[in-house]
Amino acid sequence: MHSPASAALDIPTQARLLVFNPWVMLGGQAIYFAVLALIWLFFRPVVPAPIMNWWLAVAGVLVALVLAFDAMFFLRRQDSQELLRFWLMVDKKQTMLFDALAVAVIWLLLPYGGEAHRIVIVAFCVGYVPVQMISDPENAFGNKLSIITVLGSFAAYLLLQGGLAMNILTVMVVLYGLVLFYSADAFRRVVIDSLLNQREMALANQRLEAALSEVSAARDTTTRFIAAATHDLGQPLQAARLFAETALKARTIAERGRLLERALSALGSGQAMLGQMLYHLRLEADAVDPHYQRVRLDELVSRVMQQYDQQAQLAGMAIRQRCAPLTIESDPVLLERALGNLLHNAITHSAARRVHLIGGLRDGGVYLVVSDNGRGVPAPEQQLIFEDYRQGSRAGAGFGLGLGSARRLIALLGGELTPLRRRRGASFAIALKGAVAR
Repeated sequence: MHSPASAALDIPTQARLLVFNPWVMLGGQAIYFAVLALIWLFFRPVVPAPIMNWWLAVAGVLVALVLAFDAMFFLRRQDSQELLRFWLMVDKKQTMLFDALAVAVIWLLLPYGGEAHRIVIVAFCVGYVPVQMISDPENAFGNKLSIITVLGSFAAYLLLQGGLAMNILTVMVVLYGLVLFYSADAFRRVVIDSLLNQREMALANQRLEAALSEVSAARDTTTRFIAAATHDLGQPLQAARLFAETALKARTIAERGRLLERALSALGSGQAMLGQMLYHLRLEADAVDPHYQRVRLDELVSRVMQQYDQQAQLAGMAIRQRCAPLTIESDPVLLERALGNLLHNAITHSAARRVHLIGGLRDGGVYLVVSDNGRGVPAPEQQLIFEDYRQGSRAGAGFGLGLGSARRLIALLGGELTPLRRRRGASFAIALKGAVAR
């Protein structure tokens, strides 16, 4: 499990974190110890006991140190990133210990061996460094050090033996070491690039899946919106048609006039719904620009209250205003529409008896609150209700655009619209920094 903080690590360390597996490293150590045991068994008959015992003592100390590092590593109960830091601290030291054991085999045991022993050590030295590079590809420094110490020691030993065959074998070992030495960095880069590209592809796939989920959610939301719009717009239009058809059959002028008024009222409701949808689409397309001017805040709030006073009375609700006589710089049209959306939302969905419009100064800016004593908004829904085409569980009819449009309008004015926590009812606050006219 990778820590989120791993993104702050350097690229090589990120690559090591991707392939970091202590069990694989322990397996490599076990194989190396097994090879040492086979070498001991193979050389024991030909190497003098004092020399072999001395080599065994050195090998035992080094193996004990490696096992002590392993024990410390597994006793640390931390996340993978912390474990990796500890492993990096001891990794190069362990590589040096393994190299020391390999060099000891060359200088202490090989001089007592015969032709078969030289063949075994050739295979050991030739295979040792590539295995080291494969097991720890990012550790280019340690791999180069292994090439110099192990293959260099073996080449020096062969050169001291003399003879044409030994000299040719020395040249071959040196050339082999040079190829490995210059390949260490390239091998490291290939491994790092491969691992990081693999991780980037995985992240890209995650982002693609998230984007597809968002597109699917937006499609479903738009589908629900179209269905709701078709239904809600169809109601006033159908009512207007029924009133008009009934008016054609009316027997008196008074009855006909009354029915036509109802038809016009239904058409007005449909027009208002359509206007709200079109205005919201303009907001989504960033096609609305604020036009700032000086305006009295208390007069603006009074106009909004008057616009919705009759609707509130029909809903059995009273609107109260308490606003300071401030002169502010803002777009009165956008601010009135945002306040109107909040007030309409309270009248339509809150089932409250009173709604308060409060305005004044706070923290050097304009602060407006629309508050009601209705059924409120459940805490888990207080941010969801600002999403387009989304309504709370206690909402009534409508498109679910009012609060989302209000938040966009306030954002256009450089402010912020947030819900306030209340024991009862719902409350929404508008904060406009620096809007007070000087």
